[in-house]
Amino acid sequence: MYRILVPLDFYKTSFAAFNYAANFSKLFPNVEIVLLHVINGPFDTENIVIFDPMLDIHEAAVKRLTILQEEYAKKVGIKLPSVDVRKEAVFGLPETEIYEYAKSHRIDMIIMGTRDKHNIFDKVLGSASATTVRKAHCPVMLIHENVKYNTPEKIVFAFDEKSDIQDALERYWKLNSVLKAKTDFVHVNGKKKDNVSYQKAEIVEELFEDNVPSFSFEIKTIEGVDVHAALKDYCLFEKADILVMMHRKEGVFKNIFGTHHAVKMAQEFHLPVLVFHEGN
Repeated sequence: MYRILVPLDFYKTSFAAFNYAANFSKLFPNVEIVLLHVINGPFDTENIVIFDPMLDIHEAAVKRLTILQEEYAKKVGIKLPSVDVRKEAVFGLPETEIYEYAKSHRIDMIIMGTRDKHNIFDKVLGSASATTVRKAHCPVMLIHENVKYNTPEKIVFAFDEKSDIQDALERYWKLNSVLKAKTDFVHVNGKKKDNVSYQKAEIVEELFEDNVPSFSFEIKTIEGVDVHAALKDYCLFEKADILVMMHRKEGVFKNIFGTHHAVKMAQEFHLPVLVFHEGN
């Protein structure tokens, strides 16, 4: 069974992620969607004597998930496909509970919402989406609140000269063997004239390792000093349905203070951004 985790905070953003996940899941023969709400707060259940209030909070959260699944879509005029859904609520901090839940429950993909603006708390400590992208063991798809679902027919897979893409390619091959979307593997070449011969060889070797791939693909190099701008223009021109990006392992200070490229692209471009990780 293919398991998709959708974290929900009951805002429009997270419903957009659920809407996308519900439609996306219909492409798989055997799939389950897990709706997860993290009840925000540092709760230490071992030291709590009275559990009734916490149980009430938990039951209320699960009930709200049910309302969102069954009633909110009708309220906003969206018809969701019938999907197998399980609802979960946990206590903790979203920045840690989402990726911990995904790892412990063998989730295959996380689909979560993101939006344009974040408050000062997010800017200092990092949003839940940025933290999940950095630490998740599985691919993470970021859905902007204004994204509309389109059946994936064209995917742009961006890579650079520094990324070790072998593991990401293995995961992508398995995923796109189901989607069968035409794929452009795209490298944005800046002023340095990058050497990506190794990455190109990896792509060909991985896709043809066992047999002829079940989807068509091209490997391209495009010119552009600004990587984000070049990828946006390319995706728009090629009418891409999903942009795939790599999350590269980096130092701790880069992780804390840097703005993640995938999150930035999802927020600014309003295209589903699917992130694969090095070494997972």
